[in-house]
Amino acid sequence: MRNGWWALVKAVVPDVLAIGILAGALFLVGVVVGRWAGLVAEYDSATFVLRDGTVVEAHSPAEVTELRERFRGRVSSCSFRYSPAGNGTIGLLLVAGALPLAFGGWTAFRDRRKLRAWFRPAPGDLPLAILGAAAFLLLSAGATWPLGRAAGPPFPGADPASPVTWLFLVGLAPLGEELWFRGRLQDLATGLVGPRAGILLPAALFGLVHAGQSGLPAPVVVGVTFGFGLVAGLLRARTGRLVAPWLAHALANTAVLLVAVLAS
Repeated sequence: MRNGWWALVKAVVPDVLAIGILAGALFLVGVVVGRWAGLVAEYDSATFVLRDGTVVEAHSPAEVTELRERFRGRVSSCSFRYSPAGNGTIGLLLVAGALPLAFGGWTAFRDRRKLRAWFRPAPGDLPLAILGAAAFLLLSAGATWPLGRAAGPPFPGADPASPVTWLFLVGLAPLGEELWFRGRLQDLATGLVGPRAGILLPAALFGLVHAGQSGLPAPVVVGVTFGFGLVAGLLRARTGRLVAPWLAHALANTAVLLVAVLAS
């Protein structure tokens, strides 16, 4: 078993390095394209609502940055207003899309022979996906209820009603992340150290990758996304394919966005 873990480390570390390099390159491309097209704009102003109910206004880009840092971890909700020169949502998601694109692109390249089998649909996929998304929502509600608020949009500052946000969070992000975490990584871990580790390891890394998202305390975000990673891993193990975990991920993100739209 020790040799299996060492073999897994030797297999995963090059993957992580390659994905990091690819994500960095895509990030730079997103910044360059966004600035060239006038899509990367600073926030003109913002309203922060703190957990104690205090409302704080920022009236300039510099003040927005200052207050975000000053009240980090104490903000209950926030709304940003962009300058008329650019579309902040598109600019933000051009940059934020680098990592899921890297996950999906690297896996599609390395495991291209598996793609057809991974995405072959079956009649039970949708019911399993709905159960998986429901499990995530219950877990999320249970974890955030003591905080008195639900999880916000995964990328604070992005307009939850924008079609670009929906395209990214319901389409691109679930597909790219599931390809690597429940596809390539779960296959590697299951083959080298067994089915339990094949579910646990991707779920743990999945949680850590999402630690800085949604505006909630990092331990809560990691715990909730780790729990969803376990659910998605079980769906992958049960079906042997990626359709059910991918759909569950997309449905879970859809529910989060709907809550954010209704709350805005």
